[in-house]
Amino acid sequence: MTYADGSVLQFGAFHLAHGVELLYRGDVVVPLEPRAVRVLRYLVEHNDRVLSKEELLEEVWSDVFTTDGVLKKAVSQIRRTIGDDAEQSRFIATYHGRGYRFIAPVTRVGAATPKIVRTPVSELVPNLVPNYDQLAARDAELLTLRAEFLSALEGAPRPVVITGEPGIGKTQLVRHFRRWSVQQGAISLYGRFFDYRGARLAPYELFIDLLRTAVINGRPPDGTPLRDSIEAACGVRLPAELFESNRSDAVGGNAGDQFRFIVPICRAWLALSRRQPLVIALDDLQWADPASLDVLGCLMRMIESEPLMLIAIIRSNEAETGDHRARTWLAEQAARRTYTTLRLQRLAEGDCREMIGKVFGVRRRGEVPRNDVETLYGLTGGNPYFLVETLRHLVAVGAIAPDDVSQCWRWNGVRDLSLPETILTAARAKVGRLPERVREMLEHASVIGEEFHVATLCAINGASAADVEDVLSEGVRLGVLSIQGLSPGEDCRFHHSILRHVVYDAIPPRRRRELHARAAAALEAVYGAESERVAEALAAHFSAAGDQRRAFDAGMRAWRAASSRSEWRKAVALIERVELTSRFLTLTTGESLDVLLALGESFREAGRIRESATVLDRAVAIAVEDMQSCLAGQAHLGHALFLRGLTEFALSDYTAARASLTQALDFFLDRESGPAIPRTLVHLAAVEAATGNYARAASLIEDLHAAQPAAELAALADGIMGWSLALRGEYEQGAVHLTRALDYHDRTGAIRERAQLLRRLHWTHLSRGDYDKAIELAIRARTDSATVGDANGEAKANMGIGQAHLAQHEHGEAISFLTRAIAQLKTVGDAHCEAECLWLLGRARCEMGALNESAQLLDRALTMIREIGDRDDEFRILTDMARLKIARGDYDAARERALAARDIASSLKNRQGVEEAEAELARCDLVGA
Repeated sequence: MTYADGSVLQFGAFHLAHGVELLYRGDVVVPLEPRAVRVLRYLVEHNDRVLSKEELLEEVWSDVFTTDGVLKKAVSQIRRTIGDDAEQSRFIATYHGRGYRFIAPVTRVGAATPKIVRTPVSELVPNLVPNYDQLAARDAELLTLRAEFLSALEGAPRPVVITGEPGIGKTQLVRHFRRWSVQQGAISLYGRFFDYRGARLAPYELFIDLLRTAVINGRPPDGTPLRDSIEAACGVRLPAELFESNRSDAVGGNAGDQFRFIVPICRAWLALSRRQPLVIALDDLQWADPASLDVLGCLMRMIESEPLMLIAIIRSNEAETGDHRARTWLAEQAARRTYTTLRLQRLAEGDCREMIGKVFGVRRRGEVPRNDVETLYGLTGGNPYFLVETLRHLVAVGAIAPDDVSQCWRWNGVRDLSLPETILTAARAKVGRLPERVREMLEHASVIGEEFHVATLCAINGASAADVEDVLSEGVRLGVLSIQGLSPGEDCRFHHSILRHVVYDAIPPRRRRELHARAAAALEAVYGAESERVAEALAAHFSAAGDQRRAFDAGMRAWRAASSRSEWRKAVALIERVELTSRFLTLTTGESLDVLLALGESFREAGRIRESATVLDRAVAIAVEDMQSCLAGQAHLGHALFLRGLTEFALSDYTAARASLTQALDFFLDRESGPAIPRTLVHLAAVEAATGNYARAASLIEDLHAAQPAAELAALADGIMGWSLALRGEYEQGAVHLTRALDYHDRTGAIRERAQLLRRLHWTHLSRGDYDKAIELAIRARTDSATVGDANGEAKANMGIGQAHLAQHEHGEAISFLTRAIAQLKTVGDAHCEAECLWLLGRARCEMGALNESAQLLDRALTMIREIGDRDDEFRILTDMARLKIARGDYDAARERALAARDIASSLKNRQGVEEAEAELARCDLVGA
């Protein structure tokens, strides 16, 4: 039985009204999150039968991927809210193995209007100073936010995503909620992203600034470095690179996995929330840089029971556009963790009337002419921001004016005025009425961005801080500027981005160039030694000012800042802009090589491997050509060869990678390039281990240890040595090295490296027959890979789990995991691991008796592995092919495969591989005799 006619569903002291996701006890709203209300409503509406968990999940959570754990949580919340007992239920009965049923009597009451608690218009106090800071028709959304906050306090935090069109009231809603959360004892923080490059910071700076705000919390500075203050407050030592202006130029330019920065930042937030409840609201997420999205996504995944409430605010157009980064990010998060989504809709005409009444403090409904309300509603379309801005405009021109005698607002006929046709027109009219000194200050501010420092404005126009603050205060009073909802460290902002665009677009081109030049000089003066923080903004200002040379230099500094923090997606965007700028300049050979090497490195780290190879081939060619005549060529050749070797390794072109890295090593040895030598040895050893040349890999590692490398390189070398020993069949010795390397990466928080070592330890235990331990290690590796968003690592871990099941002849489970891994690998493009999965599937099909399918799979795997050049995998596949040939009675072909496998295993000094190949030869002689 469903009640689609708008009737109210009554049970006990509670009722559910039609059209709103709210639960009432009498006329009072009972806090309960919307999805839990939807579960309750569905149970009540279908109380004639038992509802399966699958049906409830499909009905309530059809828009996200989830498990029945969220349903159990929702039912638990409902029971707690309505005072039900799971053991002696009066409302919801549990049918174990089947689902739930609502068992209390339900009364259907006639259609009624939902009784959302609002202040009656007749009780509003008259106010002849308009109060534009109003929240109309958002009662349900505000209650949802409060319920989620209370849920976080109870140990069940759930992120909230608020979407809606520009001006719909997302920020206003969050502002009102944040005020309430502070009253409940929370620390409430607000950050905002911008589409304007001239206002952007280096990766992670927003989160560092928010940490600064939370840790300092209004206390005057005492000289303690921020890094030490954060550690004292959170017990987490953030990487030093986050607090340095420059990075050291090491070969490869890679300071490590970006999750070395992301995970400690997230741990700091979690630690802070355990001291005091935290609310973190991030606005305009559609403009967030990839680094910030990674931080937010990682934090969403790491929150367990901490009292930390995350709120992401995003424009609905971007959140719903198929190819927009924001929509992709939201989909990825939904696959990993459920979150509450609030989509704000436009106001209805009645809501607009209510909002107008609140703004002007009307006492009687008739004080606002109905025709004027209709006109305003039609003009603004129910968009709260457009409505408020239009009301401001009407007050400014006298269309709405105070009547001192009646102490009411007098409406002078909105229809008789030439109202703005669009909100942009209203904004232009508003700006046009401003005093000259305010307009001039807004011009300067619009060039800086939507938010700005007083110090930066002083540096642009040469005025004193007192004069600037005086003008800004006037702008706030006139409603074009605001000091609310600022990012940490900012002093003022435009009331809305539309106003900034209107002001900026009205600046003549020549004056705009002049102001950008002054803005760049101001940023350099204000930030001084910390100018690397705003290098991207400097590049944008110099470019807009027509100073391409300085734009180039600033862009390269911005790239170094991003790459030193391993934020490669941003690094790609930065270096591509630098490359475009360079087309307007005459670069030296050294500068051209700097750009090419930065492009090649960034493309490789971002997964654009083939583009990286093309760019680095150009770089090597230029460096070789100029080596005799130009010092730049000599200085860059080793670096170019090194980077090209890494790219060729990523393409599984091991022969080419070995050649490039060997040339790079010889180059560095000839020139005694100290730091470059051990790094090159590590990667060259990895190539040798990947191709089964274990002795050569071990020799290179010994050379590396002789050079006394840094701890990070020593740990990488230990991992490669352990892997080489394990592949050679020396499992115990290999496990010692792998475990030692794992301990180091565990201590330093290098999650991606830890996941790789866990996978290799998994294989070591698998080869020794310790299957339970192998599966445990693979699951840990998969969890680590999921934490850092490494789809390739997740796929490899699934392959490892499948391999362990296969070793135990659990063919169904093995095929399931291997098939899942192949689907993931096709997405990420790892041909090597895809070939290994095909090989294992071929083995599984052979053991199941599906010989024709097995032959096709093994043939494909062998072809791919030979193209890649992995001799270790080649002899293992040949051994399985020998088994297949014996099963089909083709003993000559089986003997041929087994002999080839034995020869390769023998050359690799892999005793176990030799023994397995000889066992197949013996089977040939025995069965085929």
